[in-house]
Amino acid sequence: PTSPDRPALVAFYDSTDGDGWTNSDNWLTDAPVSEWHGVEVDDNRRVIALRLDRNYLVGEIPPELGELSELKTLFLWANYLNGGIPPELAKLAKLESLNLSSNTLRGEIPTELARLPNLVELDLSNNGLNDKIPPELAKLAKLESLDLSGNFTLFGAIPTELAELANLRTLRLDSNALSGEIPTELANLAELRILALGSNYLSGEIPPELAQLSKLESLQLGENALTGEIPPELAQLAELRTLILSNHGSIGDIPPTNGLSGEIPTELARLANLEILRLEGNALTGEIPSELGELANLEILRLEGNALTGEILPELGRFANLRTLILSLNGLSGKIPPELGRLANLWILELSDNTLSGEIPPELGQLANIRTLWLSDNALSGEIPPELGQLANIKTLYLADNDLSGEIPPELAQLANIETLSLADNDLSGEIPPELAQLANLRALLLGGNDLTGCIPSALTDVPHNDLSYWLPTC
Repeated sequence: PTSPDRPALVAFYDSTDGDGWTNSDNWLTDAPVSEWHGVEVDDNRRVIALRLDRNYLVGEIPPELGELSELKTLFLWANYLNGGIPPELAKLAKLESLNLSSNTLRGEIPTELARLPNLVELDLSNNGLNDKIPPELAKLAKLESLDLSGNFTLFGAIPTELAELANLRTLRLDSNALSGEIPTELANLAELRILALGSNYLSGEIPPELAQLSKLESLQLGENALTGEIPPELAQLAELRTLILSNHGSIGDIPPTNGLSGEIPTELARLANLEILRLEGNALTGEIPSELGELANLEILRLEGNALTGEILPELGRFANLRTLILSLNGLSGKIPPELGRLANLWILELSDNTLSGEIPPELGQLANIRTLWLSDNALSGEIPPELGQLANIKTLYLADNDLSGEIPPELAQLANIETLSLADNDLSGEIPPELAQLANLRALLLGGNDLTGCIPSALTDVPHNDLSYWLPTC
């Protein structure tokens, strides 16, 4: 017997250019619809799941899909669907999961979707949906995950009604054009694990009430226009693994004009499970709290683009799992702690644009996994440690704009994976080591602004980005 859902499937096929799908096995044939690619049916031959994600669907979602009255799962993500979301989908009373993300859908979010009584997951992210977030979505009593991120044209305030979603575990509204303050009512979402509101135009202070979200694992508020100090109450979020309060717009030659201010709360050291701490691009002042060295699970620490002062703490060398440490564009002074050489898993170390002095610790040559080492625009002196030649995985080494002296160590020729080597604007002398010509992956070599003599190995003049040819002859 023919499934009563066949006509709706045919309409869907025709509306989304089924002939061009990546996989359309058995569609429109006499085979049972249960054998059509991406279709799952129950014992009564009624369609309960339609999974056609990443299948090159092109066109509009037809209203006929609303006739699949037994449908529980609708996955159409990562296709090329356009037009609006049909309000007829509200007829799918048994629907539990609706994922239309990563398409090119336009228009408003239909308020009719609030009539889906069994919906657990609603993902409309990475489309071009516009207008305001319907407060009616608060009627989705069973909803556990709401993702409207990456639409860029959703605007207006965050509806306070969303705080009524008692079962919500994930709320992602990032990368839109939302404005206004963060509603304190969100602190009522007792089951929330992920709160992502970054890359909007949210203003005001971070509500300390968010500390009531005892199950929260990820708090992402970066790239907004938030002001005020970081609430020390956030240290109560015992399950927190990710804390992002960054503001990229303040990094660079333009000093911070807005963003978070005050000192980094020492209380954050109580976040024992924290893996990612990003506070970059704000107007934070004071010294880096030594207590942060207690964050044993930290993998990413980014504090660049603030107004931090004082010395780099040797306690930062305790982070056994740290992969990224960026402290650039601050007012840090003193010497680079040799303890940073203990960071065996570090991939990125950036300390540029501070007022660091003293010699480069040879212990940095122990950073076996480092890919990027950026120490430029400081007041570092002494010779370049030959131990840096042990950095077998490094791709970018920036030591420019310091007061380094002596000769270029020939050991740097051991950096087989190096792509960018910048030693410009120092007080280096002597000849360019001919061994550097062995660096087959080199794409940028900057040595200008030194007192180098001799000649340039001919192979180095073929490096796509170099500043050599105009000031020394070729060997």
